[in-house]
Amino acid sequence: MPPASAAIVPPSPPTVSAAAGVAVSRLLADYNWSGTSAGLFTTKGDTSVATCRSTYHGGQCWWWAANTFMALITYAEDHLRSADKRTIMRDLQHTYTVMCGQGSCPSRPGQAGRDSFQNTYYDDTGWWDQAWINAYKLTKTRAYLYLAEELWSYITARGWTAACGGGVNQHNGTRTSEDSYANALYLRNSAWLYSITSQRQYMVGVPDGSHRRGGAIADASFIVNHLIDGPYNHIAPGTSGSQFMIADHPAPGCKSVGGTQMWLSAQGEMVNAFSDMYAADKAFHGSDPAYYNDLANNLALTVIGNKPGTHGTIRATVDSSGILSEPCDSTTWPAGCKVHTGKNGKGDAPFLIFKGIFERGIYCSNHNLNDATLTTFISKNANSVAQLNRFGFRWDTDSNNLVNFATQTSVLDALDAQTGKSFAMC
Repeated sequence: MPPASAAIVPPSPPTVSAAAGVAVSRLLADYNWSGTSAGLFTTKGDTSVATCRSTYHGGQCWWWAANTFMALITYAEDHLRSADKRTIMRDLQHTYTVMCGQGSCPSRPGQAGRDSFQNTYYDDTGWWDQAWINAYKLTKTRAYLYLAEELWSYITARGWTAACGGGVNQHNGTRTSEDSYANALYLRNSAWLYSITSQRQYMVGVPDGSHRRGGAIADASFIVNHLIDGPYNHIAPGTSGSQFMIADHPAPGCKSVGGTQMWLSAQGEMVNAFSDMYAADKAFHGSDPAYYNDLANNLALTVIGNKPGTHGTIRATVDSSGILSEPCDSTTWPAGCKVHTGKNGKGDAPFLIFKGIFERGIYCSNHNLNDATLTTFISKNANSVAQLNRFGFRWDTDSNNLVNFATQTSVLDALDAQTGKSFAMC
């Protein structure tokens, strides 16, 4: 035993920065260089995502992989001289090569092409569109930008609908819902591509007979008019203090549907979209770019303030201690969130990655907003996940905490939000 006068110093808790490095190492180890999953990620030993394969352009692992690359790119932007950045760039190039080898990727701007990143779900394609914009921002590889532009054109041509005044359907087929995912992604990608290229089509759409089709301005109008649930306090959205969230889809008659489930990924991606629309509309000399910044702030603050019982039947998005906890499908929230919920009872439920998408959204938006409440929230959640041994679905405990590459991506997004200084990917 030590002398009575000697102090026993407990080990220091892991820092957020160190935890981010661990998360990156684990994700890079999950990258598949060869085999049927070449170019994607598969958590070793996790049978729930073992079906991920590059020849199947759909399912959870397909769009999860796009989000994993986005989290890794954010990390790389803040570690420009690291070996991890070089590995991330190598893996991006390999994924591009694998996928383009199965199809036809564009080699110049405006080339139509038919590439292997497309499928009939326009939110899936939207995630990859965003991933390749991110990849271009990191590497300045113009082939990635050409691919992102081609994906935008594909969604505009096939996914845009005249219903409800214009918006993007989630799916090309019998399931026609202008859902929040497809439209948040389309708005952000349109605004971001305009900010990068200054091409007007990304703001005002493309000619379609006597009308125009798509574009950020028309999609923003659809979202504001048909996907805002609220305001809950009768203050108009875009006005200081307004509280609202984003509904999953419009109801018949083009009125918004709220209900009890406001998925965090939709809220986070829409916060990002409104922030990017602020920047794009400002460069476009729009009528009121600050309006979009205010919408981003309204939405972000509503979500982080939504504790149990805050908005009636709408399930909480944070627990009583202020940690994000996706509402999932459980009636015994949050401990009852079954992390194995999903196909065949395995851990392939889409919400396993959602919290990180929200953290990414408020990280980017707070670059413009500089909101002290958001800054504190980001720090609290990052410090909570940094203490975990298992980077799983829940951010407040290691107990019963399923880990796969989706949950580790989500955790990395939370850690990036606290440590990141570069906003190149925003």
